[in-house]
Formats: sequence, structure tokens, C-alpha cells
Amino acid sequence: MSKIAVGITGSFCNHFKVLEILRKFIEKGYKIVPICSECVYENDTRFFKADDFKNEVETICNHKILHTIVEAERISNLYHCEGMIILPCTANSMNKLANGIYDSAVVLAAKSLLRNDYSIVLALASNDGLSNSLENIGRLIKQKNIYFVPFGQDDYIKKPSSLVCDFDKSIETFEKAMRKEQIQPILLR
Repeated sequence: MSKIAVGITGSFCNHFKVLEILRKFIEKGYKIVPICSECVYENDTRFFKADDFKNEVETICNHKILHTIVEAERISNLYHCEGMIILPCTANSMNKLANGIYDSAVVLAAKSLLRNDYSIVLALASNDGLSNSLENIGRLIKQKNIYFVPFGQDDYIKKPSSLVCDFDKSIETFEKAMRKEQIQPILLR
């Protein structure tokens, strides 16, 4: 099976789901190189203490977390990853990727893989997906080698601009993206 990169960014409420998906990738035989944004790597939240989360990720993946730009840039050459999923992908990371801003470990790893024609899957989780970030979603949907886990509004009454992906479709989306296919439908009802 393939060695893949998994970038983990904020949207801390979804990190329990991230751990579950990491386990499922491992069960399917994937080898995972985990990459955490600096925010995830350094900060305790009401959901996890940073050290507890990092230990859990490293235990599941049997690999040290990469968390610096220097480490992340070598993701395709040194670590030989064949694709990447950013899980969850916050608006901050997505917007940086859409606008060529590579100042975090996760986004720089994605850039490193994109320049070598590898697929990048975005598992969107954003409170402003239908407002400030919508333009960048459109940019990335049409960009070569960028694929989205199907997404939709998670609470259109209380959070009308919020979008979140169907995390349960992460692996299926990733496997299609490895064949250069976008899973359909991309928009959830």
C-alpha cells in the first residue's frame, strides 16, 4: 500500500474523527506520515491536551509528527509520500493553499506534493465556507490535483456560512483522488 501524508489543522472539535480516520487508513494498509499545523502541535484545547493528541497520532501512525516547514518540504523526496489528505482542512489552510501562501508545515507539504503531480484531498471544516472562503473553494475545486471530500452546510440555522465535509467519505475520496478522480457528488444535501 501507499505511504501518504496526513495534514492535521485546527477545527479541533473534529480531532476525535481524525483519530478514527487515521485508524481506518492504517487498517487498510496505508503507511502514514502525519503533519500537524503549528497551532495543533502547540496548543491545548477543550478537546485535547496537545501532548495527548500528538501521542495518540504518533501511536496510531507509528511515525513522528512533522511540524516544521523544513520537515514538511521534504515530504515527497525524503518521505516518499504519494498523496496527501488535509484532515480537517480549515479555511485558514485552504485559503493559504489557494493563494500560494506556504507559511505552515501542512500547506508547504501540500505544495511540495503538488509540484510533483501528486493528489491533495481537502476535508473541509470551516465556519466561513459560504462567506469569506467561498471564492477560494471555487479556485481550488478547479485546480489540478486538488480534490474535496464531499461537503455541505452543517447547521444552516445557527451557522449559515459553515461548511463541513462528510468525514466518513475521507478514505473513499482519497482513493479516487489517487486515480485523479473527484468523488461525486461533491456537494451534500
